[in-house]
Amino acid sequence: FHPQKARTLCVMLVGTIPCTGVARRAVLLSRGYAGRPDPFRVPPSQSWEDKKNWWENQRRKHTEANELAENSGFATPWEYKSAIIVERPQVLTPKPEAWFAQYQEWRLRWDAPVLAQYPPITILDQDLEEIKSKREELEKMTKDSAKKLASETEEEKKEREDRERREQRLAEIRASHETAVVEKKRTRITEADLKGDMKSVYRALDKKLFLIVKKNRSEHAWQFPQGLIEEGESIRQAAEREFAEECNVQKKLETHFAGNGPMGVVSYAYSPDVQKKQKAYGCKAFFMYAYYLQGNVSLNSKELVDYRWVTKSELKDYLDAKLVEEVWDLLPNDGKHERLERSHYFNIEKKNKE
Repeated sequence: FHPQKARTLCVMLVGTIPCTGVARRAVLLSRGYAGRPDPFRVPPSQSWEDKKNWWENQRRKHTEANELAENSGFATPWEYKSAIIVERPQVLTPKPEAWFAQYQEWRLRWDAPVLAQYPPITILDQDLEEIKSKREELEKMTKDSAKKLASETEEEKKEREDRERREQRLAEIRASHETAVVEKKRTRITEADLKGDMKSVYRALDKKLFLIVKKNRSEHAWQFPQGLIEEGESIRQAAEREFAEECNVQKKLETHFAGNGPMGVVSYAYSPDVQKKQKAYGCKAFFMYAYYLQGNVSLNSKELVDYRWVTKSELKDYLDAKLVEEVWDLLPNDGKHERLERSHYFNIEKKNKE
């Protein structure tokens, strides 16, 4: 007889504790949520048909763009650029919504008398045997590692030392961030939030931030860091070079590029004036993804005039609406309701224009 399994079975049969969606909705209806959108609704994962349609739309869109570029009469239809999306990861988990906080409080009050009936957890004989076997396995792995270290080549030794050095560096960076965030109090609101400092990475700790930069021009000034791919360069090499030249002049910003291949490509046509100047129809920007580790942005003043660390929802205040729509699915979400917000946002924009 397993008390936890029996309790779960009783819950499923009787439905008094809100473990199922029906019971949880009943609790919400009793609290005045009747007639409102169901806050428990999570957007369903994409089906194979949805993914297939998405890929077909991407293929059709790029095919049409390529045909327009080839028929434009320019000797160079496309300029190829490498763009970089730099993410400062979430430091804190997202703040729970009001209904979820109420539900958690109610659940704790309901479970307290039931959990109080369970006996204290004790270590059984089979648990001791399992702990002993794991300890023996760990000792064996340690001996095997020692043998491997004794027989490793110079190349393997150098690779191991580099890996250990990187791991140590990442541990130091994590420790420094934890000290900076919680040096006085455990609070979600930081000094950068109060001042509205958009250049600080210590703002909006419960959201992901993305780096955008501003060119010295009037139209389409804000963009992700990017630059032309030079002859003989890979996309990643071009991204690393451009990022170092434009955003890391003082060499104090540490980032980690996630992979050697791009996560997406965006094609767009230049304006007539730019087409004459560049002698090209448009641009294909290949987006590389990187993570912020530590340090401050230092701009090349000859090319850029400003920068911001913005959340995903704040991108629409800076970037062109069409570019936001193109890169939206490339960016990770902060919470499970982000996709709903995205569809609502574009529908609202469309209705406002109409």
